[in-house]
Amino acid sequence: GSYVTDTPHYIGQWPALAFALHKGHITGGDTVAARVTTPDEVMTGKPAWLQDYYNGNDLIKAPGGTPQEVFAAGRVTVSFNGGFGYVELLNPFWKADTKLIQCNTDELAWEYGHERILVQTEKTQGLIGKAGSEVKLPSVELNVKTGFVSLILTPLDDQPLAVSKHLLITALARDKQTGAQYSDDGTKLLSVGTAPLLLEPVQASIKLTGAPPVSIRPLDHYGVPKKETVPVEQDGTFKIDGRYRAYYYEVKR
Repeated sequence: GSYVTDTPHYIGQWPALAFALHKGHITGGDTVAARVTTPDEVMTGKPAWLQDYYNGNDLIKAPGGTPQEVFAAGRVTVSFNGGFGYVELLNPFWKADTKLIQCNTDELAWEYGHERILVQTEKTQGLIGKAGSEVKLPSVELNVKTGFVSLILTPLDDQPLAVSKHLLITALARDKQTGAQYSDDGTKLLSVGTAPLLLEPVQASIKLTGAPPVSIRPLDHYGVPKKETVPVEQDGTFKIDGRYRAYYYEVKR
């Protein structure tokens, strides 16, 4: 298929995401677009509503329809009772000059100019995409060297991240098969490669708001602590990188 979901760098994010959703860390947004149709209209084979979509690599625009950007701004609904649909003005949430779409809950931000998404809830916080430079979230500062990451901070005690005493850091980047080769521009896979699958380590400097950590332990992929510990600097900053051969880190304060 087009989307491979049975790889470590994909599955590895699930514990953090499942915890955040189960505990209600991410709030449902207000409706920004309501799409309507009827069962009879659906069965005609005609498009039930206009919506931008991708045809291969090309984005097909639907004049007067629902732009793809609306899905980053808030809730998009579907009704099969007929009536009239609507799309809210996106001006309050879509800052075209800075290439930013802010969710109407202020908990998620899509900085598409920087090719990244920021998770900024009171509890779960994170960065998905390209860091580029230092990233400041409400309760943590990240300085990431790795080109593309999914870096998620989860308070395992379900407290606000700023005061949480028990955290899980999920740090995943790209993967590829041994011997896989890509074109110079990275758009074509020239050689599939073979086992073992290689995981790129996340290299980052992390500083939490509030009390500094008293212990940081890398965990294996089962969540079992390893023998090593991650050193913490005097100001509370610590660094993760490939030496630990881990993508989970347990932090206690």
